[in-house]
Amino acid sequence: MLTKSSFNIKIMHICILNEFFYPDNTGGTGSVLSDLVSSMRKKECNTSIDVITSRFCYRYNEELLNSYEEWNDIRIFRVDSPKSHKKKTLSRLLINFIFSYLVLMKLLYLNKQKKYDVILVSTAPPVLVGIANIFKMITRIPYIYILYDLDPDRAIVMKVLSPNGLGAKILMFVQNYWLHKSSKVIVLGRCMKDYISQKYKVLIENIEVISVGYNPEDMPLIDKHDAKFRIYNKLNGFLLCYSGNFGRYHDFDTIINAAKKISLINREIQFVLVGDGAQRDHIEKRIHDEKIDNVHLFNFLPLVDYPDLLASADASLVTLEPGMEGLCVPSKFYGILSSARPTVGLMSPVCEVARVIQETECGIRIDVHDVEGLVKAILSLANDPIRATEMGLRARQVLEMKYSTDLVAASYLSTLSQVIEKSVKSGGA
Repeated sequence: MLTKSSFNIKIMHICILNEFFYPDNTGGTGSVLSDLVSSMRKKECNTSIDVITSRFCYRYNEELLNSYEEWNDIRIFRVDSPKSHKKKTLSRLLINFIFSYLVLMKLLYLNKQKKYDVILVSTAPPVLVGIANIFKMITRIPYIYILYDLDPDRAIVMKVLSPNGLGAKILMFVQNYWLHKSSKVIVLGRCMKDYISQKYKVLIENIEVISVGYNPEDMPLIDKHDAKFRIYNKLNGFLLCYSGNFGRYHDFDTIINAAKKISLINREIQFVLVGDGAQRDHIEKRIHDEKIDNVHLFNFLPLVDYPDLLASADASLVTLEPGMEGLCVPSKFYGILSSARPTVGLMSPVCEVARVIQETECGIRIDVHDVEGLVKAILSLANDPIRATEMGLRARQVLEMKYSTDLVAASYLSTLSQVIEKSVKSGGA
């Protein structure tokens, strides 16, 4: 922790930059950072935390939030930029630049009132880290770069950008620059650490692996038969749940194909898909056209109902398309761990989630697009409820011992302290 005796600073002044923040509870970085920052503030009273964000939430809510708010002793400043979510690529990029410019203006203004010790900046939006770098050039205040998703690499894998195009080359160049100018890079898993150390030649000692984590207090243990979601929707038998974004880099066809095969073997096994995104229409069309009656599609539920949703399941699904390992880590995994349910993961073995499953035996990993493997894994869990229960109990223990929000917050505070101490000793900010 940061103390006066360590390097003559009484209070650690932090400013966090992210497009979405509290009261956002609709998923994405806004929800993740809100939980993290609140935990940081509770763990270390010797900190002053400001957040600069937009006046929108990530999903659904089109109402403007207040320009200023105090929450849990955290000052939140919101800038008036248009909402970027679900816009076309070029429009979204323009809006991201507008938002980033407004953030820089607000950051410079606030820094005159209370000089910051360090800036914590995420990849939402991807160009925002450029503002932290400009701010560092002006003020010599260091920044820590959180990689939730790595672009343009992710856009290239999703074929949004051509790897040989001028745009991709420019973005790769500036991403490399931003990574090397940051005082620390925080990644969500070992696969991301391996990727940026190899691809961008970032020094290993400048990379910290800190997972998203989850607060076990937010996930009470509920028996599946008592789960309101299961009761209200009259769902019986062995239930597989997927909850989250129906993004382009998730493999849903394998899930649907496996469900069709399983329906011919065991009618008691049901699939629940909860969320929205680019593939929702495709999923809905397949269910309708192919008359698949053991796959049920639902809209996102309010955050307060999320623990009940996971508790209604016997196991939960996590997917990640080939090529995406090292570029992101599915954050939903940590909520599943907390729910005391096994994870069925469709992903490469090098992905962080796959590694944890293998190391802790809290679920089953299957290769992406392996329909037969998925069918076999699900049937094995459905036919051996004792094994499934044991996996779930191990999952909860792993979350509490390694990935609780308190532990994640402590890791962030330690990293922030190290960066500030190094900056002070080197005559920085």
